[in-house]
Amino acid sequence: MRKMSDGRVVCFGELLLRFSAPGHELLLQTPRLDVHVGGAEANVAVGLARLGRPAAMISAVPDNALGQAALGELRRHGVDVAGVQTLPGRMGLYFLSAGAVTRPFEVLYDRAASAFALAQPDLIDWDAALAGASWLHLSGVTPALGARAAEAAIRAAEGAVRLGVPVSFDGNYRAKLWAAWEGDGPAILRRLMAAADLPDVHDLRVGAHGVEHGLQRLVVVGEGSAVAALQPVQSRLQLHVQGGVGQLTRGELEDVLLALHQRTPSNQFCVRHS
Repeated sequence: MRKMSDGRVVCFGELLLRFSAPGHELLLQTPRLDVHVGGAEANVAVGLARLGRPAAMISAVPDNALGQAALGELRRHGVDVAGVQTLPGRMGLYFLSAGAVTRPFEVLYDRAASAFALAQPDLIDWDAALAGASWLHLSGVTPALGARAAEAAIRAAEGAVRLGVPVSFDGNYRAKLWAAWEGDGPAILRRLMAAADLPDVHDLRVGAHGVEHGLQRLVVVGEGSAVAALQPVQSRLQLHVQGGVGQLTRGELEDVLLALHQRTPSNQFCVRHS
């Protein structure tokens, strides 16, 4: 892994407004929604800033009151937003209903054709944006937003590699977002993870009775050809590695991840189980 400097951590992704039902209510069960600024990468930037680490957000928001409110919230937490562009268009939104007892939480996206998703892939000058940066942080949510956002994320990651800036990649897989534009998620995520010094793959849920229904796909990538893609097949995972197909249990999966890590020791793999 490339050595970490004391410079700022640059986070690239969409700023969103999150509308949440109060407590454990269903959406609009009562005529009230709580509003918060959100976004996977923005959460990282705010967390780092609150821990005293210099953090900067690179994004695009609409040139209206909603976009300005989101920027103001990040500034309030000490995040540098000088690199956020303002563009014509709309703000990305999502609606959250928290789970209760056996009812799972539910997310409803309303972010199609947002100012960020429709921004041109060459909007950001990555040489300038990453000057003095210690890390670039990306997530798998950004490329799931559409072809332009996917190309922008790839440009960011490859620009960081060219400039010698380490890349942190949170491999969120958002099946609903990929399905909306029929993007080739595994292929695009493979390119991004191949550029990452710290890939974090966590869309894996294995319970006492096997793989939970929520798992859609897990992609684990190291350097070179060390690539594994996993899909649920009944109570087991189906493994695709370099064109081959097999099935494995959770213990066997951990063996595969260990083998991948041994083949690519400069990369760190993190798989969270719930």
